[in-house]
Amino acid sequence: MTENSKQTVDLNQANLDLDIIDEKRQFWISQWDSQIKNYLKRTYGLSLYSPHILIDDIVTEITENQFKNADNKKYFYDKLDRYCKEDRVIKDNFGALFKLLRASFHTEKNNLILETCLHIKKQFDAGIYFDKSLELLINLICSNTKLNIEIVNSIKIISQSIIVEMLKRGYVLEDIINFASNIFDTYRERKDISLHHVSTKFPHKIKFEDYGVANRDEYYKEIKSNVKNLTLETRFLALSNYFYKERQKVHYLFVVEGLKGSVNIEVGKVTLYSIDQRRFINNDRYSEEDALLMSKSKNYSKSVVIAAVEVEYLLPKSSLIDALNTLEDILDLISCHYKTKTTLDIDTTKYVVVENGRSINSTWSRNKNDKFIKFEEALNLEDLSQKFTELNDYSVSLNKSTLTISNSRLKNAIHWFSKAEQTLRQEDKMLNYWIAIENLFNLEFDIKNDILNKNYSKIHLIQEIIVSSELQGLIFQYGWDLYHSYLHLIINDLRPNLSTDFVKKANLISETGERIYLNKFIDCLSELKDLERDLSMKQDIENVQDFYSNNMTTLRVLNEQTQGIKDDILMIYRFRNLIVHNAHFDNALLPYYVWKIQKYSGNLIRKLIQQSAVEEKTLSAHIINLFLKKQELLGNLENKDFQIFK
Repeated sequence: MTENSKQTVDLNQANLDLDIIDEKRQFWISQWDSQIKNYLKRTYGLSLYSPHILIDDIVTEITENQFKNADNKKYFYDKLDRYCKEDRVIKDNFGALFKLLRASFHTEKNNLILETCLHIKKQFDAGIYFDKSLELLINLICSNTKLNIEIVNSIKIISQSIIVEMLKRGYVLEDIINFASNIFDTYRERKDISLHHVSTKFPHKIKFEDYGVANRDEYYKEIKSNVKNLTLETRFLALSNYFYKERQKVHYLFVVEGLKGSVNIEVGKVTLYSIDQRRFINNDRYSEEDALLMSKSKNYSKSVVIAAVEVEYLLPKSSLIDALNTLEDILDLISCHYKTKTTLDIDTTKYVVVENGRSINSTWSRNKNDKFIKFEEALNLEDLSQKFTELNDYSVSLNKSTLTISNSRLKNAIHWFSKAEQTLRQEDKMLNYWIAIENLFNLEFDIKNDILNKNYSKIHLIQEIIVSSELQGLIFQYGWDLYHSYLHLIINDLRPNLSTDFVKKANLISETGERIYLNKFIDCLSELKDLERDLSMKQDIENVQDFYSNNMTTLRVLNEQTQGIKDDILMIYRFRNLIVHNAHFDNALLPYYVWKIQKYSGNLIRKLIQQSAVEEKTLSAHIINLFLKKQELLGNLENKDFQIFK
């Protein structure tokens, strides 16, 4: 932690109730895992915006776009105002600067705003916001206050802030999800005549190279001593070991298909080599470099090219995207200068991470291009044969002989969506998904005035229609998300207190082929709440109950979700513009907005395909009908007697 951070918790106090603390600790670990796993669920998922991201976005908006986009500016101001009022770390540590920023926001003082943001950014980048958030978390958990709804909500908010700070540091959610459990890991020791090994997932700072092979036992002894002497506080503080981890220079090794030769060529941070010319692993015996080649063929040629990509390393999955992006840039450069008869491909199923001549990590899985794997993972039409009758109906509307302008645009949208699914680079995915959406809005006639008014632009129309598309499903998804959470708990025997009769009544157990009805589950929520012991789950149950029993609550939640979806689309569009016009964007967050646009574009395209199959109309008319259905739903909900399940 930084020098500015002060810890106020003394866990050696005799008056601390360790049972209360442990209950909160276990809840925090569970909540950390749940927030990340449910990232894409609008009802329970993780929000990927934070004060740190806001400051970075304002800096980019001023330096790249002169702060001219009114929609972005409004979005930033709303976030700024909220953080000034609600974020405890901001109020306690950055209050004066954030208030100055808020007061200057709607003026022409762009230079003042920029310098204020740069000043705040410097402190955020130094870790002050992370440190203070972690301090709050420790104080919250390591106290005698019993777990209650207020603490549950605070833990969720603080955890989210810490998770986003880890993303900003360069980690990916696949790694971050393990951090909470890792800091409470013990060690495992294996000792026999031929082998002595100690391992732990705890993020200690003990380096093997400080001991070397000759002193391996001392290295293991130090790890054991370190883990044995950890206190609750030092375990929580170990999150800082991830955040402040010093990046190591390593090389990722990949086999590149489409290149060959007995070579040792350096291009930027990539070395293209064959093992007869060079080795990155210092081992005279059979090494993982050989294994990389053996994975291609048992009689591999020594002229097969391996790419060694230099990266600043955090963890295998978190740094993988940097390695792949660097290598793809070089392969693009080669393709630009030389005509290739075969596609240049990177085998991402097998790679080795090497540091100072020693393999520190490797991943081995079957290549999806392998013909046996392709067959194994092929789409099984037997499972989908009944649903294919629907596709046949849809295909009629896309038939070339009857292709209308509307259907042509819908067909193009499907094409670009498919291209996005097949490409690897996140920025390519973002652009292709966006092209798919925009294809749907090159309409026969302008419908902005019908849905909005002439003062709005196409992006506002896209926002409104995607909201219309999403809300129709969201009104039921709100309940299904909770249903599937409990289904997971039942399948994994994590709710033994729920009787078989109750589980059947709630439709959580069903016979093969039996139809599952959400309303049966909703009708059981009162009983489920009485049986549930987890406060967070109790709160989720209450929220879902209120959503389906009180139309005013339903409208409030849908309005909140409407704004959230519009904000997502605005940020997606901003990413699109940064990629196209500035070639500068936040790599840390791009993959997660790609996930969102994949969902939004796919849902919209499928709804329009279904409507086109049912009734032949212009695309404009189908889009207006999506809007009408949304307006009808919201209008019905204003009637307090309207019931969703009738």
